[in-house]
Parts: sequence; structure tokens; C-alpha cells
Amino acid sequence: MGCLEAPLHLVERIQDGLIDADMRLGAAVAVPVAPHRRNPEGWPGVMVGALVIAPDMPEGVPAVWATTDAGNAILAVDGAAREYSRWAPAARAHDKEGFAAYPEAEEARRCLPENS
Repeated sequence: MGCLEAPLHLVERIQDGLIDADMRLGAAVAVPVAPHRRNPEGWPGVMVGALVIAPDMPEGVPAVWATTDAGNAILAVDGAAREYSRWAPAARAHDKEGFAAYPEAEEARRCLPENS
């Protein structure tokens, strides 16, 4: 496991779902999800951690989303992602808790600059 620079297409897709036009994503990392934790359709493929930046929070708030490699499905994994984006949390509570507990989600959060 390890953090990679998040691909631009994933950053742009996630950023499109932020709740305010003044918000943007700062530093963003991607951590591929281990194959044995993916469902038969390969979901989730990647955990993306990024700093959500706004005029009133210039330092950024760390948040994590689960997505496919292509970014065509995105779910808010943690509280910050749910608070600052329109991306839906997992449909069932146990999914949300499961995604938040993935070591890849924790790794994505840990790799963000203010958590180094």
C-alpha cells in the first residue's frame, strides 16, 4: 500500500461535487484498494484523500472518498467528505463504516500534508 498523486480526472470529478463554488481540492492522494476488499464488480477501486479548501479554511480540511478507477461512481467515506461535498455516503450504514475502516482510507488520510 502507498499513496500516489491522485489522477487529475478523479480530483476534478470529486471537486465537481463540493457544496460551494468557492471550495476546491488542494493536495490529493490516491490509494488503490486491495483486490480482496473489492466487490465482484471491482468496487471500490481507489480511496482518494484530499484537502478541502475554502476562503474560511485556507489550511484545508482532510476528507476521503471511495471511487472507481474511472471516477464514474463516488461515495463520501468520512464525515468531512459528507459535510463538504454532495457525494452520497454509502447507501447502507455498514457500507459507510466498512469503507471508513478500510486501511486504504486511513492511508489516504495519513498521506495528506498536514497529517505527515
